[in-house]
Amino acid sequence: VNLIIRADVLGSLEAVVVSFERFKHPDVGVNVVGKGLGNITDADVLNAEATGALVLGFNVSIPPPVVALASEKEVHIKTYRVIYDLLNDVRDELQKILPQETIRTEYGKAKVLAIFRTERDSVIAGAAVIDGKIVSGSKLNILRNGEKIAEGTIIELQSGKRAVSEARSGQEFGLKIKTKHPPAVDDILECYSEEKKSRKITF
Repeated sequence: VNLIIRADVLGSLEAVVVSFERFKHPDVGVNVVGKGLGNITDADVLNAEATGALVLGFNVSIPPPVVALASEKEVHIKTYRVIYDLLNDVRDELQKILPQETIRTEYGKAKVLAIFRTERDSVIAGAAVIDGKIVSGSKLNILRNGEKIAEGTIIELQSGKRAVSEARSGQEFGLKIKTKHPPAVDDILECYSEEKKSRKITF
């Protein structure tokens, strides 16, 4: 997040800038592209427009002409009297751009034994679990000779002509896969799930 900081005195300015060191994260951070003492100026607004920065003021004012220019340039300006409030807002801005964490859970593998029907974006096949388990509704990779050739989603599992939620190692089953690239006999299906989890920035 690019920031331009204005403060009333040097001590306040230094305290604000040093406080940004609390936001240490491998994926996001604070970049102070401008700073100074006194009220927010037209130059701050133009700098913010050029750098995509937010203008934050601590114990300073925003002259009316600067407010008008900021509105025209669509630059966000905000002033504070408490450093903690300023830091909270900066943390929230960092939170907005922080990528979510993807948690992947590996379930198991199956070998394709037969292809029963192929449609435009799905296929019905027979397979056998060779490791772990296969779970209905999960994602899968289609492997051929050890190389990934396609991805898909398991729409339905069947065992003994009835729908089941999962099939375990050694079990043969039928399944319907949503995929644009259907598997062939002897292909391997890797079954897994992915969950998106928001990460939190603290200070």
